[in-house]
Amino acid sequence: MKLNRLIAILLLMESRGNINANELARALEVSKRTVHRDIEELCQAGVPIASSAGQSGGYYLMNGYTSSLKSLCTDEVITLYLSGIGIHPQKHTESGISLHNALLKLEKMLSPSYSKDIKNVRQRFLFDPEMWWNHKDVSCLETIRKSVLQSRKLKLAYVTSSLGRNDLNERIVNPYGLVVKHSEWYLVGFCESRNSIRTFKCDRITSADILPDTFSIPEYFSLTDYWHESVEKFKDKVSSKPVYPVTLKILNSDFKLPENFEIVENSGSYVTANLYSFENAANAVWELKNNATIIEPHDLKEYLLSMAEQFLKNCI
Repeated sequence: MKLNRLIAILLLMESRGNINANELARALEVSKRTVHRDIEELCQAGVPIASSAGQSGGYYLMNGYTSSLKSLCTDEVITLYLSGIGIHPQKHTESGISLHNALLKLEKMLSPSYSKDIKNVRQRFLFDPEMWWNHKDVSCLETIRKSVLQSRKLKLAYVTSSLGRNDLNERIVNPYGLVVKHSEWYLVGFCESRNSIRTFKCDRITSADILPDTFSIPEYFSLTDYWHESVEKFKDKVSSKPVYPVTLKILNSDFKLPENFEIVENSGSYVTANLYSFENAANAVWELKNNATIIEPHDLKEYLLSMAEQFLKNCI
């Protein structure tokens, strides 16, 4: 979007002082021609941009000029960056308020000619991060986020699931980073009790307390590399055996799924299990009787419904 590029150009010129068209084009991933057009639009909007020739030349803001971008505080800059890479803060949280304030400051410094663009964007685009079913409230997310940024240890109460059974464990974790994948939050950190780097699903964290102790991330660790390796290992593990995921809603809180249900995801009343094949799933789910109902897949749901209808007809 052009508006984002214009803001980015101002940020780059304010932070670096002098930047040439090639550097801007690389940073914004556009052509030099686009950069020149954007610079011209900013000049027409009243931003005093000057240029210098030569090997070390480039574009810069004239002396004495400053935009309200410099009034952005650290939290506002961080939340702007996170939103830019797709990590959107939750409403009515500290980070959500920081993002709102940052956007207001950016609006104020823009030329009135862009107010129509902003209004159109607000009216015609909406980001809804919530899932259709089984919305999970990550209540400790703000605390986890703070500990990551401050490099402070976390004391977690974490729920592990195995064969339909939930166990609450206490962990001391050095939080290395947060990852968001399809609206799911994951904490990556060094677990002191396991003496290894682990991945924690944030919706399974029931409480989180920031400890006074700090830590340092090892120089060899890369959050990007770790996550990509973890994803590939997970894909290899899943592809090595048949997969037929079934999502159920548990109707009886005291009910425990049989051991032949390989739990993939468990968030209380909703459970996703790998049952390997359609035939195996049909037989296994039929035995659950009144303890669970199928959410998906729909073909399995329709098949079992037809089986139930036929069973009733035979009983009459």
